[in-house]
Amino acid sequence: MDAPFVRIPVECLSQVFRKHQKTVTKELTSVADDVDALTAGSTDEGQGGPPAAQTPQTSQEILARLEAIEERLRALREVVKESSEEEQRYVSYVGTRLELVARNSTASNDDGGGGGGGGGGGGGLSDGRDENSRPVKEAQERLTRAVGESLLRHGLFETAAVLSAEAGLDGLLDTDVYTRSRFVSERLRQRDCSPALVWCRDHASRLRRIESPIEFKVRLRQFLVLVQADRKADALAHAIEHLSPCIGQHSREVQLAMASLALTPEQIAAAVEAGTAADAA
Repeated sequence: MDAPFVRIPVECLSQVFRKHQKTVTKELTSVADDVDALTAGSTDEGQGGPPAAQTPQTSQEILARLEAIEERLRALREVVKESSEEEQRYVSYVGTRLELVARNSTASNDDGGGGGGGGGGGGGLSDGRDENSRPVKEAQERLTRAVGESLLRHGLFETAAVLSAEAGLDGLLDTDVYTRSRFVSERLRQRDCSPALVWCRDHASRLRRIESPIEFKVRLRQFLVLVQADRKADALAHAIEHLSPCIGQHSREVQLAMASLALTPEQIAAAVEAGTAADAA
């Protein structure tokens, strides 16, 4: 139980770092390119040569470009600040959980080494342990965490929050993971695949490693949503870009999806509802 207990916030920290690293790198590269273009344009004009394509012609235009770059850098600074706060939160979660695991491990070793002499005592619990002993408290803590995780898994977020506050489980429950999962599920029910695709992008490396078909299924769902909305041209373009590369592994699913282009939106809705009911069963 301790392995996933520690691994989940570590994975969340890694995902947050990679996501913001890509964003910051991309934006800084774009800003550097804009600055280089301005510098090149100024150099060309200073040497009497023709200005580069799309290079500002006047000082006002140059000033406007510089102000735009400054605004982008300010926005990027806010992104970095938010990223740092989010990363620090997960670092705190990891530290709290590692500390708890180390404390429980030390207490268990101490109890195991010195517990032989008191086994014959008659007081306390049936196994000779007092209810305030470290192993009993550890078992109670694990049980409380398991109850909290079960509440989150079943979507009872308010009850889980009350339990977390009363039992001191701050940083010990994976609330962020379950909250995001619930949001993605709700949006899928509303025929919005965008959050699910963002989730797939954030977990792309792991999904590839375990050869998961989740992203394909979401893309397939998005195709059916477009067909059902009678946007068949967009659906066909979507299929060419996202479904055709998967024909080798999912040929039957792709063929059935393409057949839906010949159906009415009402027939598509009935088929999607039937498939959803079958999956739920």
